[in-house]
Amino acid sequence: MGTNKRYAAHYDRLMDDRILQGLADSHPLQSLTREERGADALPFTRDPQPKP
Repeated sequence: MGTNKRYAAHYDRLMDDRILQGLADSHPLQSLTREERGADALPFTRDPQPKP
């Protein structure tokens, strides 16, 4: 018996997700205010020729 090295990255990702979920549950996420984002000062523009 040993470790399953074939799927190590998969199980690392699952553990990272579990840790992040635990942190998110214990500390609510916060967003920037309109002033901090500069929503009123910076115009929202669209590219006239969007790239694929």
